[in-house]
Amino acid sequence: MQGNIADPQLFTRYFQLLIWNGGQGGQLKQTSTSEQDKRLEQIKQLWTLLYICVCLLVYLHTKGKCSNKMPGLINRHNNLNLPLKASEVTSCMIGYSLGMSASLVYTNMDDHPVEALFIYPLDEFTTVIGFEAMISGRIITMHIKDKAKIDNCNFDCCNSSSRSFQKCQDHFILDEDLERTLFTVSFGIIPPLETVTVLINTSLELQTLPNGTVRLQLPSLYVPRVTSSRTDEQSSTENELKSKDRFRSGFTPQHQSGNSLVKHLDNEVTNPTTYDFSFKLEIRAPCLLAGVESPTHSIRADADPSAFCASSVMITLAEEHTFDRPVEIIIHPSEPHMPHILIESGDMTPDEYEQFLKGRNDFIKGTRKDPSSEKKSEIIRKRLNKDIGHNPVIMLNFCPDLKTVSPDLRMAQGEFIFLIDCSGSMSGVNISCVKDAMLVVLKSLTSSCLFNIIGFGSTFWTLFPASRSYNEETLAVGCDYIRKLRADMGGTNLLAPLNWIFHQPIQREHPRLLFILTDGSVSNTGRVIELIRNHARTSRCYTFGIGQSTCRRLVQGLASASKGAAEFLAEGERLQPKMIKSLKKAMAPVLSDITIEWFFPSTTEVLLSPAEPTFLYPGDRLIGYCVMCDTSRYHANLKS
Repeated sequence: MQGNIADPQLFTRYFQLLIWNGGQGGQLKQTSTSEQDKRLEQIKQLWTLLYICVCLLVYLHTKGKCSNKMPGLINRHNNLNLPLKASEVTSCMIGYSLGMSASLVYTNMDDHPVEALFIYPLDEFTTVIGFEAMISGRIITMHIKDKAKIDNCNFDCCNSSSRSFQKCQDHFILDEDLERTLFTVSFGIIPPLETVTVLINTSLELQTLPNGTVRLQLPSLYVPRVTSSRTDEQSSTENELKSKDRFRSGFTPQHQSGNSLVKHLDNEVTNPTTYDFSFKLEIRAPCLLAGVESPTHSIRADADPSAFCASSVMITLAEEHTFDRPVEIIIHPSEPHMPHILIESGDMTPDEYEQFLKGRNDFIKGTRKDPSSEKKSEIIRKRLNKDIGHNPVIMLNFCPDLKTVSPDLRMAQGEFIFLIDCSGSMSGVNISCVKDAMLVVLKSLTSSCLFNIIGFGSTFWTLFPASRSYNEETLAVGCDYIRKLRADMGGTNLLAPLNWIFHQPIQREHPRLLFILTDGSVSNTGRVIELIRNHARTSRCYTFGIGQSTCRRLVQGLASASKGAAEFLAEGERLQPKMIKSLKKAMAPVLSDITIEWFFPSTTEVLLSPAEPTFLYPGDRLIGYCVMCDTSRYHANLKS
């Protein structure tokens, strides 16, 4: 509805001229003055009520267009966002890690109470470490608990594999993937015109670009874009189509009902009005800074006059935020390709930690039977995974320039495993398109690599019992397998072949590279993505969604969790160029079988993460963590 709403007084003045008496052929009759006044008052009230109703309809229409279903504070009954009134972001970069605190102020603009839900999407490198919300004198806080110890909540997704979201006694039950990538809090009832303040603290690993620079972009939830009505309407339509596409591909109709959180994830975060915004970033670089810039905003860099070197600066916006773009900062270290170490102390001193141990049951019982220093060290070693916050942690960051480190670096002689969806929905054009592309891809592989092909549906069939070396003989067998493929294997079960793959031993100097081609969805998307995430250090996924019915969350999630790439094939597009593009990425020069060796005194107990070997492609960064505890105080006879 567009146009101006007329003043109700205009209607009243008009009806002061003619009073409808409602009878005798519809003719107008002159009535007494008292009757006229009474009738005028009734008509005035009627048109005033009509005016209010029209205004309400306009408000609801505009609200529906401007408030898309997106992350943020959501009205659970209509899935509309509560408007953001203020956003204050304070962050501190130490080494290659970032701590970020945000204060977000929302307002319930409705004239009635609403039940609200806060949705905060997380990427693969972000963790929520603190949360607090203040509503009408109530304070909502977050406590981190072991999932197995949460009462009155069932996280067994085997019993609810077809549902990505459920509600159980005010607890939100998410599938395995959403547990990692979505932070949700139920706020309960928010009174009308009430202000809600959300304080959220996050910690994340900053990602490096191939040239060794560090890129930081604020989450769109903190800086939502403010759009015009026309742009907003277009954006709303696009997001609605995305949401419909996601439901069509990822869920059956019964899953669309209820408060599914998945539909909020793809939508762009926007706000109907401007809001107060402030931003501060303190940079404590691991080495001297060569520069700091922003491709989106004019920034101001202030250094501490008493600082010994140019490795610490404070970044703020030099001009007011324009609400039409995110905030992005690029940091240029002076030594981008050198390994850097960051050490963070625990929240206890050695003496405090010793007193803490003496109160633990395992320490008391263990040392009662055996008070030797070896026994005490053994108990501490077993407790390190529980006491990470109490002990110092070392973080290693290394983004090598592979061409400089190893000029004769060869292309990846990977283990290429192609998983092809052969379910019934792939019949016809889709399976023919895959077969044509696969024949070209197989002939593009290089000698010395390993490969295998798996057709999957309700069951799966492998070309070889284990991946084999690529040569003329195995290529011929593979091409023959592809030509005989049929889309007649029932439903889509991707978890089974993936489990089979990860039970196969890793081949040295052959990074595992998975190419997954599918046109549909699976009932256990979360479990599939989480399985890939657990093997991301040794495997990388290149995924291809074929057609409009493919599950975008599955295809994008598998690639994102493993630092791979996702491609979607629209109607009429050719699959072969997209597969060759991904194949070139997968065959880029690579360092494989990388391990980190740490050297500590013999009296230091350590917990290492990760413990298994990994591989690096250009632009990748090697990250390692080490929790350490000095046990020399328990070795009384230790020689210096």
